[in-house]
Amino acid sequence: MPATATFALDLRTLHLVILIVAMVSAGALSLTWRRHPAIPGVPDWTYGMALMALGGLGLSLRDLIWDPLSVVGANVVLVAGHAYLWQGISRFRGVPVLPGQVLVPTLITFVFQLTALILAPNWVLGRIVFISAMIGSLEALGAYALLCQASQTATIINRTLAALLLADALNNLTRIAITLLTPAPNHYLGPSIFQGAFILIALILGIAKVLGILTLISDRLQEELNRAATHDFLTQLPNRRAFSHQAQQEVSRIARGGAPATVLLLDLDHFKDLNDAYGHNAGDAALQAFGQLLSTCLRQHDQGCRYGGEEFCVLLPETPLAEGLAVAERIRAAAAAAARPGCGTTVSIGVALLGAGQRLEEVINQADQALYVAKRSGRNCIEVAPCAAPPTLTRTQHSLS
Repeated sequence: MPATATFALDLRTLHLVILIVAMVSAGALSLTWRRHPAIPGVPDWTYGMALMALGGLGLSLRDLIWDPLSVVGANVVLVAGHAYLWQGISRFRGVPVLPGQVLVPTLITFVFQLTALILAPNWVLGRIVFISAMIGSLEALGAYALLCQASQTATIINRTLAALLLADALNNLTRIAITLLTPAPNHYLGPSIFQGAFILIALILGIAKVLGILTLISDRLQEELNRAATHDFLTQLPNRRAFSHQAQQEVSRIARGGAPATVLLLDLDHFKDLNDAYGHNAGDAALQAFGQLLSTCLRQHDQGCRYGGEEFCVLLPETPLAEGLAVAERIRAAAAAAARPGCGTTVSIGVALLGAGQRLEEVINQADQALYVAKRSGRNCIEVAPCAAPPTLTRTQHSLS
């Protein structure tokens, strides 16, 4: 038995394994796409994995099928698959997709591979270096989209997937260096411990990347589920349950000696008449428009919600009554300016002060009583709860003539 032995992985077998893994991944992503078609990026990832499977098939059939298919075609679809992976990440993270994000690298690969096959059919080294550079670049661009390009904060799974993409890019860079520093291979599928190791590492990283993508999708679905449980579908504002939870934290802060807060209860004027005259679609549009208007008028730390029906509630933390009235007037004036027949209404507002020792429900009830007075006083105005206002502010109205 010889003292030393050379171990080399069979490259054809490795490419067949890549084919199987990519096919299973494409199937899993296709099912995910079918069940959750609204999630961005999943179609691109499905196409990408399907193309990678096709590329793995072509590479594994080297010398068994026509060279333009196993050399040019396989490498072209392999690069296209990685380009779709990058494009899917961009869409998922809300990054604008560049013109030709898939087409340009695919065409560059096609031109290079076809030219190399015609002019230098045995130039295995050049093809390995080129394809490794293309795939490594696309992997690095995917990591960049995950970490740097999106306005969203990168989560742990974002950073993990980016690390896997960068590891694959580094694997391709190392493959280029080793290929250039070692004797040139005579055949793409020829025995080579280095080439086998690089493809095996790429296979392992590929499996990990698919698991990372599926985890990204799972996290997005969980985020949407959590948002559906805490936000009103129509206005995209927090719902009453979420508002109550947030407001109780403010009550606790005030109980510990914090500054009082102001509570606003708002009701859209003549909302039933709008529904009756123009239909429920017009009513929904009015609610959506007011939800957007309310979000625009509130400060960053203010808490607003759709309280029920056409009622909205706002909590203004650490806000004295006079400042709270200024916020209420800003909302009232904006709603009045935007009111149009069939697409918007004015708003009446009741105001109360949340101080130490008071329960949230008690203060909201005071604001509701003030709102009732505002409705009886002609609507499109602001009323302060008597127990919250000093004598100079009691029954103060802010109305349009």
